[in-house]
Amino acid sequence: MTQDYRFHHLAIIARNYAETVGWYCRHFGFSLAQEWTAPDMLPGARMCYLRKGTFFMEIIGDGEKAGHHQVAEDPRQEYQIPGYRHFALEVDDVDAAVKTLEGDGVPVFFPPATLDGVGVRAALVRDPDGNTVELIQWLRGRPGEAEA
Repeated sequence: MTQDYRFHHLAIIARNYAETVGWYCRHFGFSLAQEWTAPDMLPGARMCYLRKGTFFMEIIGDGEKAGHHQVAEDPRQEYQIPGYRHFALEVDDVDAAVKTLEGDGVPVFFPPATLDGVGVRAALVRDPDGNTVELIQWLRGRPGEAEA
């Protein structure tokens, strides 16, 4: 039998649980789907699933931390540091999305740019912990899909 792998969630370790949960709900329209604690595994930590359509994010915050993740200082460095670097949210208009986020005080890490080789317009913003979120707009259909 062939196993079917389906995306389940992305996890973020947050310095401040409430701030991070609120940030993703306020700026991107996520809603709180479930909250829990695991005191034996992570004393003092709170956890939740945030949901946006079929996309889930797990936020793990508060409790003890053993350091910090490496945050790129410059957008070019974003693609030179090994490990997961960002996740992307598709939007209809990257420029309008960035303008709205900037108006709400969200720092833009990389302003909207057209990447002709991929056929997208994209920008990068940062959450309260410096995690990068890419905003992406397809300019020519999605890869692997027939054009209408």
